[in-house]
Amino acid sequence: TKMMVDYGADVMYLKDAGGLLDIDNVRRVFNIMKANSGDLLTEIHSHCTTGLADPVYVEAMKLGCDGYHVALPPVAEGSAQPSVFNVTENAKALGFEVNLDLERLAHVSKKLYCMAREAGLPTFGPTRYKVAQYRHRIPGGVISNFTHQLKELHLENRVDEVIEEVIKVCSETGEPHMIT
Repeated sequence: TKMMVDYGADVMYLKDAGGLLDIDNVRRVFNIMKANSGDLLTEIHSHCTTGLADPVYVEAMKLGCDGYHVALPPVAEGSAQPSVFNVTENAKALGFEVNLDLERLAHVSKKLYCMAREAGLPTFGPTRYKVAQYRHRIPGGVISNFTHQLKELHLENRVDEVIEEVIKVCSETGEPHMIT
C-alpha cells in the first residue's frame, strides 16, 4: 500500500478474483490498506464463488471502502461479482447514500435476462457458501468460462472431474495457482 501511494496511484483495489475473502480477512487486510493509503481511494473486487462476497462487501463498507465492483443481473452472483442491487440495498441499510439510477439499471437488467433466455445462456442467483472453492481456488471468471467451454464440447458432466485434477496438479506442483 505504501509503495502504491509513493508511485502516485489514484486508487487501490483489494482484488479477490477467487472469492476467497471472509469477514476476518477483509478486516485484517483492509485495515492495513486504510492505515497506509493516505488519501488514496480504496475499492474492493470480489466474486461470489464462496457465497461470502456480499457480507465481505458489507464489512468493507463499515471499514470505509470507497468503491465496490458489482455486476448487473443476470451476470451477477454465481462466479461473478455481487449484484449491484443487493450491494445498494445493503449500503442504504447501513445509512450510506447511493447515487445510482436504479430504474435504468433494472431496465437494462431486464433486457439482459431476455437476451440470455433467447441465447440459452445461464443466469445466476445468490450463491450458497461453498467450501470446495477453498480447495481448488479457481477464480470466478475462469470457472465460468471453463464450465461454458465444457458445455460447448458436450463435456459438462466432467466439471467435477476436471476440478479434482486441478486440485491434484496444484498439490503436486505447489500452490496456490491463481490465474485471471
